[in-house]
Amino acid sequence: MAVWHLMRWQARVTGPEPVLAALAWLAGLTLVFGTENLSGAETARLLEGYAPVCGVLLFIGLFAPEQGRGLRDCVAARRVPYLVCCALRAVRGALAAAVLAALCTLALWLRGCAAGPRMASAFFVNALFLGGLALLAATAAGGTVAGALPPMAWLLFDQLTGRLGAFSLLRVTTGQGMPKGAVLAGAAALFAAAFGVRHAQLRLQTVEKGVL
Repeated sequence: MAVWHLMRWQARVTGPEPVLAALAWLAGLTLVFGTENLSGAETARLLEGYAPVCGVLLFIGLFAPEQGRGLRDCVAARRVPYLVCCALRAVRGALAAAVLAALCTLALWLRGCAAGPRMASAFFVNALFLGGLALLAATAAGGTVAGALPPMAWLLFDQLTGRLGAFSLLRVTTGQGMPKGAVLAGAAALFAAAFGVRHAQLRLQTVEKGVL
């Protein structure tokens, strides 16, 4: 099966809900912050600090469809490994995050805000990091609510206290924190860990079925 056709099939399986939820979050932010003539600091806090929460919405349910609808057998029937399908979903989520980051930054720039490519990149990288953290937590804890807590706690503590220092995600906003290359590497590690945990869970389920 061609990768493109597989991704289209996966899009039908998962539906548009994650992207719509991310759009709703971004639309809500515009009501709070406004979208016209924001200063550099205000724009950076919006794009780097709050907008990346959409990454949680895009990625937290990455492994959920097969659990809820019994689609893993259908995936197996198509001779495509289950985790390969999930990886394609992750790629699609990353593309969606990149498009949202670019469009949101462009929209603010057109409205006279001090937005630019650096802020769009910060938005995108932070969205991947928070999404990877949410996915890992949700996979390990077995629930989306539990999965959302760590990234939201990290971001709120970072925003409200400014005490994360070298581990802050707000380098563009405050001038201190993790370089975006390190944040991107951390995001990749979080996704790899989440896939590793899910793989171990599937192996355990297979062993348990064999015993029974």
